[in-house]
Amino acid sequence: METIISDTTVVNVINGVDPELLINKRNEAVIHLMLIDSIHVTSNSLNDTRIKVSVDELNQRDATTDDGINGDHKPSSVEISVLNENESKFGSQEPNGRLYSAKEYVIFRTKLTNIDEMVFTIDLYSSGSDSDANTKRIAFCNIFAAHLKDTNGFISMPFNTENGKIVAKLNLEYVIMSPIKGTDDFLAKLADESWLTTRKGYDVGHRGAGTARRTDRIENILENTIASFNFASLHGADMVELDVQLSKDKVPIVYHDFNVNIIMKHKKSKLNSGEPSTEVHTMAIKDLTFKQLQSLQLSPVIKANKTFYDFGEEDQTEENLPFASLEKVLDLVDPKCGLNVEIKYPQQKICGQWEAEKTLDLNEYVDIIV
Repeated sequence: METIISDTTVVNVINGVDPELLINKRNEAVIHLMLIDSIHVTSNSLNDTRIKVSVDELNQRDATTDDGINGDHKPSSVEISVLNENESKFGSQEPNGRLYSAKEYVIFRTKLTNIDEMVFTIDLYSSGSDSDANTKRIAFCNIFAAHLKDTNGFISMPFNTENGKIVAKLNLEYVIMSPIKGTDDFLAKLADESWLTTRKGYDVGHRGAGTARRTDRIENILENTIASFNFASLHGADMVELDVQLSKDKVPIVYHDFNVNIIMKHKKSKLNSGEPSTEVHTMAIKDLTFKQLQSLQLSPVIKANKTFYDFGEEDQTEENLPFASLEKVLDLVDPKCGLNVEIKYPQQKICGQWEAEKTLDLNEYVDIIV
């Protein structure tokens, strides 16, 4: 079974991410700084300026002159990846930065043994052309360890000129990934990337045989179930995507949404139809134990006043029931079928709100599942 495990919350095998880049063997923390529509110019003098951006560790700037351009420029240990077909693998930065585009998703990555001593400098350069001849540093901002208060989140910083004038604002997303202790030898075995180059593309089943319930099939297969994964594999999928999160008692279970509806029936009260009356209560998956998820009568949360599917009596077989443990999935899914595991962890929106309540630190959460 081609199972991809990494320090990140999502492993995107379609983009051909190199597993070697995702495996940390030297007990170093990996830091990602992510930019998309992240730099906003506030000075009119820069409105028509072509801007380049680079990220460096501040202690590596000793060999450069004040403008950061001339002199012997030491290659940065901070690597860059751009989410497109040609630049998705991490590589070295250009000497004077990458031409900034608000629509590009750019990730800067570095590895540190001591996060508390971390200092990044993000430089903005002006350039009238792609040539470095007329490139000049116009502003910078420094990011210290104290600015990164959580394992992941957003920070806002000003860009200052050398004389202290604020000319732009940075809104940056970041994530800090700590190594999983005692797994170096195991993770090293997963570094084989030969399967990525044997074919140009792979057929991947989303949540197995598709989102929600396959009412078009006599099997009536439910998403994110063992039955759905095996159905997809039987019908030609090279791998399946599945969503994994933790129950209240920290059991990795397969389910997409952070919440579920619990249906409670009253024993004595009757509706006009003669059916027992019911109450629907929305609860978070994190507040229910694995045993409760297995035993309660549940239904997905209603979205936009519409129920997309129910967990009904037609789910007769255990393999077509929701909330399978990840352990059981690994045991019962066709070993020829690869698994693309998406770890469901609440994400912070740009506005600062979280899409769901967090219970554990991101690194601890991922470590338990992995």
